[in-house]
Amino acid sequence: MKRLLSILICSIIAFTAQANKFTGIEPLDSTSYTIGYQCTASLLMEDTGLMRNKNDYEEYIRGLEDNILDYAFYADSSYVMSYSVGGMLGVFITDGHSNKDDLALFRYVIEGLRKASEGRLVLPADTIEAMAVLERHGRKDKNLNDTDENVKRKFFTAYGIMKAFQPGIQEYINGLKPGTSVILNRQAYAKGMADVLEAYINGEPKSAYELGKTISFSVKTILMGHKDLTTQSFHSFIAGAKAALDLGEQLIAKKVLEEMLKKDRAQDAGGVNDCYNIEDSEKWEAYQNALNMEMCEQYAVNWDVTVSHVASDTVSAADDFGNLLMKSDMEGKKYEGILLAQTLDEDGNLYESILSAIKNIPLAEGYKWFCGRNYDNELVVGIMETSAQFKAKAVEASVALEIPLTGNTQNKFVMPWKFDAKGTAAWSLFTDANIGKFVAIEINGMFVNAPRIVNQITAGTSSAYGLIPEKVNQLFMGATMIATDKAVEEIEDVEVE
Repeated sequence: MKRLLSILICSIIAFTAQANKFTGIEPLDSTSYTIGYQCTASLLMEDTGLMRNKNDYEEYIRGLEDNILDYAFYADSSYVMSYSVGGMLGVFITDGHSNKDDLALFRYVIEGLRKASEGRLVLPADTIEAMAVLERHGRKDKNLNDTDENVKRKFFTAYGIMKAFQPGIQEYINGLKPGTSVILNRQAYAKGMADVLEAYINGEPKSAYELGKTISFSVKTILMGHKDLTTQSFHSFIAGAKAALDLGEQLIAKKVLEEMLKKDRAQDAGGVNDCYNIEDSEKWEAYQNALNMEMCEQYAVNWDVTVSHVASDTVSAADDFGNLLMKSDMEGKKYEGILLAQTLDEDGNLYESILSAIKNIPLAEGYKWFCGRNYDNELVVGIMETSAQFKAKAVEASVALEIPLTGNTQNKFVMPWKFDAKGTAAWSLFTDANIGKFVAIEINGMFVNAPRIVNQITAGTSSAYGLIPEKVNQLFMGATMIATDKAVEEIEDVEVE
């Protein structure tokens, strides 16, 4: 499932910038047409064993057509965005859950989500009852593994219901699109999450029809976040898919598409980590060459990770922060309600200036400056609280290139890590208690990033984006590579603003 999703992501990344230049027979959506063509052509090159003859091709197209959402929903921006966000957060839930027992429990979670998405709940009675079930069977002194199947079903169905009403999602949408008028549609959000989980537990497609169904899910989830949709977006995607299989008219010159495909074939088709924007290839290569460790490989590390709340702008340190921003001409870059500011710093001069300045601005006890500048020239500066911190050991880490699920953000160099068992349990509690809040993360005393927590993280994972190679090399000094054939997982539960 993840492999197929990565194919579509790569298609979007590779062609978004170029497809808009095409002209076609109106009302063709040339971007969607090109993505449909490339996605299907990539599947043919994958040799899945499911696309062998014309009959298979037709079944694949039927799988696409039968499982595209009702076109009427595409005119509703709230539905589109809510479904897309639910789908993305559904991917996060799957992280670290691949064994047979986990997949069985996901079916109960889906059951709860479907009740919410299909309007089969009586509110607030059903959510009150669901909370009571979670509290009754989710106590720390109880082990769900020792309970009977009926109790498990009740617990995880209740979990699915409450996941549909997870707090902080409207704020997350507002963060994705500042100034948006989109209002969270809970039913669409729950449907997007349920669709992702269902596709995940079903595993790899067993037929050409199932392959088309899986790709249709990917189309809905990714294209919804990629562009403003019309019904023609999906007609055009399917038209492109048919053209790639010689089942339909070639609406964009084949030689133009083939020229683009030649560039794509030059890349290793090994997954999300191996796909990157052609325009960013030099940046990717320079970053990789500057590292003293292998990208996309897991390493055993021994890191002390500290996570602190970003201070509120109501504390006494706010005056010091305000003076710094004024002197640095960054007053308009401050986040509302917290002592955090972010801006672009192309040449690094501002970063050096602020680093020098904060050394001479002492803060009251319980507060500490943080400042960083990443590989994409984004500078962040703020003040953290040190009175109540999360501390844990990280035992595994890697570095890779993350391809975004939406076409309106750039690729990011990402450093995911995993806590030990004790840290995993503590991280789950900490993230659950701090959904919607900004935090500052330090590793071995080095500031790495200041993300916002968007949901509870039960798999014991976190990450930092865009760290410069020098910092990465410093952190991985002495780390040993873990011998494994398992691909690096890049599912994140913390979203960087």
